[in-house]
Amino acid sequence: MNYDSIIWIFKVASNLKLFIILNMLLLNKLYETNEHNEKEYVKLYLNNLKNINNLNLVDVSAYKILGKFAFNNDSGLKIIRLMITSKNLWYKRIAIISILYFIKNKSLLVPLEIILKSLTDSHHLIQNVAGWMLREIGKISKVVLLEFICENYSIIFGITLSYATEYLSGYEKEKLIDTCYKHKM
Repeated sequence: MNYDSIIWIFKVASNLKLFIILNMLLLNKLYETNEHNEKEYVKLYLNNLKNINNLNLVDVSAYKILGKFAFNNDSGLKIIRLMITSKNLWYKRIAIISILYFIKNKSLLVPLEIILKSLTDSHHLIQNVAGWMLREIGKISKVVLLEFICENYSIIFGITLSYATEYLSGYEKEKLIDTCYKHKM
């Protein structure tokens, strides 16, 4: 499959076909081949955001394409910072999923910044992905997770908190709530 074929598919394919194509792109690392460099595939991805508009497409592609690019390029990081401020639900979710690449590489400052900007969003698809990313941060550093939750406890929605603390024991959750409550007094 060549680059022009991929562009055509983005324009005419259904979500299921796009899901398959994105998986093919990622599994074969086509966007890293010599035919076109990574920047070209990021550009292709960004130019077709209107078609990347459901959980399957966003969650399988954003961190592997845009997240990787942003991790290695300030211009990509600027895109993520811009997308998190968008009113478009999918742009915001792409920004948040993109930070998973940072988390997997144990770089937590940018993810915490992006998550903080998403905490007041009332849409459940933003709340649950923010919690998911916090949970991933907690797998690397429980201390960072707990400090972030305490510092922002008053603005974290229940869904986000539930996802973020999913792997904590009942005792740890009770202690966290008690600590955060005392912290605010």
